Amino acid sequence: MACEGNSAPVRSFLQLGLTASKFNLMYETLLDPYRLIQAKLTGFANQAVLLLPNIVAALAMLLAAWAFSRWLRQRAIRFASSRNRADLGDLFGSIAALAVMTAGIMIAASIVFPGITPGSLFASLGIGSVAIGFAFRDILQNLFAGVLISVTRPFRRGDYIATAGFEGIVEDIQNRATLIRQADNRLVLLPNSVLYVSPVVVDSSATFTRDEMAFDLLPNADPQTDEAETIAAVAAVEGVLRKPAPRLLVELSKGKELKGRIRWFTRTAGAEKEYVRSRVARVLSQRRLAGIHAAKRRTSAP
Repeated sequence: MACEGNSAPVRSFLQLGLTASKFNLMYETLLDPYRLIQAKLTGFANQAVLLLPNIVAALAMLLAAWAFSRWLRQRAIRFASSRNRADLGDLFGSIAALAVMTAGIMIAASIVFPGITPGSLFASLGIGSVAIGFAFRDILQNLFAGVLISVTRPFRRGDYIATAGFEGIVEDIQNRATLIRQADNRLVLLPNSVLYVSPVVVDSSATFTRDEMAFDLLPNADPQTDEAETIAAVAAVEGVLRKPAPRLLVELSKGKELKGRIRWFTRTAGAEKEYVRSRVARVLSQRRLAGIHAAKRRTSAP
């Protein structure tokens, strides 16, 4: 009985020791992630300190590449603008700047991480080129279409074009889209790929275009005199070119009546071209009314 009484405190002490051991084990288990994170952060900090000169050199490389790309783009724009090819200079200047920045990023990456070489970067780009091509297909289509439009120059800034249900004056040809100012002063951004594959009607500001309008000839008027006076009146309209001079065609309608068709040339386009048509129509209407009044006066005269 005495032995059993003495063993009870021993068992309690052993149980307390086992409980403390379990607590310490749980505590250590809980501290393991924290210590792992702390060790990783300490390792990263030590590595960052060791790589600090490389990081500074890489940042300097990126700054130099950015400055050189801006200078190269501005030089390309100035060179092209001096030859009246500002759009082409802006386009190729942007491409050259992008190439310089890409090269600068690759060099900076190889400086910070010496294990990375340009060859491995090009290899990784080659592997991912298909995925990149699919991801940026629309962007690349617009870019290449913009290059072809700028090189071939089917239209220029200031030209009036109509395509894909839109029409207006070309304000700028950019990498992605061509900017068109409509007659209502709204700006339309047409993707270059759409312009490249769609039919485009161009009214160039450097050339003249022909326009025409049908009208009724003056009754009981001398044909030659009426033709000369009509041509002179239309030629005097603002926006109508004197050379080539307007021409008058006489046609026979289905009702056996003589109809006139005046043709003239103009350098205007869009809304301004409509204003010229309005002025020509006003002149022809005034001549017809004057001719009708003159004919009434002649018939009413004794």
